[in-house]
Amino acid sequence: MTYLSLNADNVGMQSEFWNNVRKQIKVKKDGQKWLSEASKVGRTVINSGIARLSSPSVDNAYKVAKALETTVEELVDCEAGEEYVRKIFADKGLLWEPPPRIADIVGVLDSLDNATLDFIRKMVVPLGGKRV
Repeated sequence: MTYLSLNADNVGMQSEFWNNVRKQIKVKKDGQKWLSEASKVGRTVINSGIARLSSPSVDNAYKVAKALETTVEELVDCEAGEEYVRKIFADKGLLWEPPPRIADIVGVLDSLDNATLDFIRKMVVPLGGKRV
C-alpha cells in the first residue's frame, strides 16, 4: 500500500492534507464521523490523521478528497504537492491522461465553464454512435 509518507521532503504535505481536511469538515459543518461514513475510511484512520498520528494511504486520501468534493492535490496544497501526488497516482495507475490524438481537445474542454461544456456535450454525445 502506498502512503503519503512522512519524511523530510513531504512531511509538510501530510500536515497540509490533514489541516485542509479539518477545514473542509468545518466548512461543511460536519464532523469526523460524517467524513468516515461518507468516505468509507475507518474512523480511526480519520481521527489518527487529524491528530497527526498517521499518514493517509493514497487510496484513503483519494476517498477522503472525493467525500469532501475536492481533490487530493487541493488538500495537499503545498509546494511540489501536486507533482508528488500525481507521481504516486501515476505509479498506481490511477491517473488518467488523454490519448495524444485528443489531448489538445481535452485541454480546451477542461478550460470551459459548465454552461458551455453542457452545450457542447449535447452536440457531441449523439455523434458517439456514428463512425465517420
